[in-house]
Amino acid sequence: MFGTIHLDSRAWRHGLAHPFYVPSELRQVRVLLSTGNISAAIDELATRAANGSNNAAATLEYICLRDPHLPEVDYWTVASLCRASASRSHAYSQYVLACREYQRGNFKEYSRWLYRAARQNFPPAIGDVGRAFIEKSSDSRKNALLAKRFLARAFVRGHSLSALYFLRACREGIFGSGMSVLGHVAFPVALLLITPICRLRPFSAGLFSHPFGVDKPLFAQSQSSTQQSRSQSVNL
Repeated sequence: MFGTIHLDSRAWRHGLAHPFYVPSELRQVRVLLSTGNISAAIDELATRAANGSNNAAATLEYICLRDPHLPEVDYWTVASLCRASASRSHAYSQYVLACREYQRGNFKEYSRWLYRAARQNFPPAIGDVGRAFIEKSSDSRKNALLAKRFLARAFVRGHSLSALYFLRACREGIFGSGMSVLGHVAFPVALLLITPICRLRPFSAGLFSHPFGVDKPLFAQSQSSTQQSRSQSVNL
């Protein structure tokens, strides 16, 4: 176990810029990402997705969502495989599809797929439902209560980031002035505790949520490869 954690943590030294979920079934993909072999990891995901792996389809589509300029990736095929997987009730694929629809501005479809993933107890989806209710909490007390409920449910199911979302909302006064004190005291402590865990386990579902509004690729290396590819095209 400790060897696996040590290997996964090496991904940060090889270009990983943000944690994201890579299911344990895709162990070889984790190894490739942790050693900086991003191109081989993408090839492995594409092969597995084409052979019917739902987890591979979801993981590859999420990588594509974060970096729309990866060389030699058939984005249409990847998106189709992920959508087909989501239609087969695969929770991770449904969550990724929700993120894709949000990026496109299709908020009705975003909500539909997010709730479908949450109903299957996918922790990042449950946490994001809670985040959505936090944004609506100024509309009614009921939304604040729902935010609490979903964040607590996500945390119980192992989604550590939901604790941060809850404490940050407390600090901002979302749950009332009494909870604000808790947020101001506990949020910095929780952040200090979760940050090193995130560094050790970058591919865990419990430490993954899509960062809405962020358009940076998951890998610094893939960004530089894209820029190099564009430069070569210009020179040609």
